[in-house]
Amino acid sequence: MGTGDSLSEWQVTDHLLRLGVLLFAAISIPTLVRKRVGGASISYTMMVCGLTFLVMGEVLWLASPIAPDWQLRAADLHLPLYSGGYFLVLAGFLALMRDIRRGQVWDRQAASAERARAEASHLQEERLQVGLDELERVQATLRHERDFVRGILETNEVVILSTELEDGRLVVFNKGAEHLTGYSREEVIGRPFREVLLAPEDRAAIVQWREDVLAGRRSPVGGLEQFVVTKSGERRLISWKYTVCHDEQARPTHLAAFGSDITRQREMQERLEQAKADLERANAELERLAATDYLTGLVNRRLAATLFEHEMVRSRRGGLPLAVILLDLDRFKTINDTYGHEAGDAVLKDVAQTLKGRLRATDIVARYGGDEFLLVLPDTGREGSAFLAEEIRQLVQRTPIRHGEVQLTMTSSLGLAVAAPGQFLSIDELVRRADEAMYRAKKLGGNRVATWDSPAEAEVAPGLVTGAG
Repeated sequence: MGTGDSLSEWQVTDHLLRLGVLLFAAISIPTLVRKRVGGASISYTMMVCGLTFLVMGEVLWLASPIAPDWQLRAADLHLPLYSGGYFLVLAGFLALMRDIRRGQVWDRQAASAERARAEASHLQEERLQVGLDELERVQATLRHERDFVRGILETNEVVILSTELEDGRLVVFNKGAEHLTGYSREEVIGRPFREVLLAPEDRAAIVQWREDVLAGRRSPVGGLEQFVVTKSGERRLISWKYTVCHDEQARPTHLAAFGSDITRQREMQERLEQAKADLERANAELERLAATDYLTGLVNRRLAATLFEHEMVRSRRGGLPLAVILLDLDRFKTINDTYGHEAGDAVLKDVAQTLKGRLRATDIVARYGGDEFLLVLPDTGREGSAFLAEEIRQLVQRTPIRHGEVQLTMTSSLGLAVAAPGQFLSIDELVRRADEAMYRAKKLGGNRVATWDSPAEAEVAPGLVTGAG
């Protein structure tokens, strides 16, 4: 459109529409757009200035037909207004886009920082919760331990004491200690243990014991048994388990002791030990009675057989002689019939003592039955055993036996048999030979020693060693 030309209707409409759009943009951009998008003020200022230039350009175009004098001026201002307006709108738009991008970066950074803060806060909360849970667990454990310790302290079954090591003053005295001693806590706390619970004769020992602990001469953990004196004066034996408590500088300060009353157990143990000793003595006596003759005190026939067997094995192994003597008292039945069985018992006892007094410790002398005695002589040959048998015969004859007002004189018949070295006779055979020799001596009148020396077992002809005299 040139200068001096009038605008057509559509041109006017077009410019009006453009003007309306520009005015709407100039009003909405700094208000609605900024509120929604944000950005720096300079960006909106530039766009509003650019839109203002464009609005001025449109107004000049619309006003030029009305004021002919402005047509030339409008033609001169059209290009600068539109160029400047578009430039400012574009520059403001670009600045706004930069601000928006920067804002998005900042938003992302802020969001990231916010997330980091949230995560850190959440982690801190989790750690705090873990700490709270651990604290609750520790508190529950401490409560349990407190209740456990309190339960122990309040029990009547265990005596629990604690004393200061320096002077032995009591600082802990539980229900069990009260129940045992009869003292209340108020009566003993702060008082020395030795003065309250020990007899005067026991106090020096406990003082020395405490000094040994302090000096390191005694273990800080251990046990001991000690008598305490109750309020009523009764002595009770206590088994203590103790430990020394230390402060932060590892210095011993207190002694904690746990005790149990073992008075009844010790009394029962002593009674059991006494009963055991009595039983052992009774068993020993039973064994002695089972192995000895009740009247004479000599070994009985059963034990004699065992000892005889042992000597027989030893003599065979060593190639040594072994002699056996059977002694029978002459006319012993007459003594019983005339003076009674008590006199006969006295005779048997005195003869047993005569035999024991003459024989060696290694010899065996046993009551073989009735008025018969068995003598086993290890390492003794025919000559030595015959000499001993004769000596015994004379001792029995020369030893008077007194029974009440009566003095008795006894004689005996002895049979001797010897197993020479290398001669493997059985015990039964050796005893049989001695028995036959003894009966031979009786047939010859008694009061003599006879030996079995026949080479033929079927022909028993014991030789006479010595006769009556």
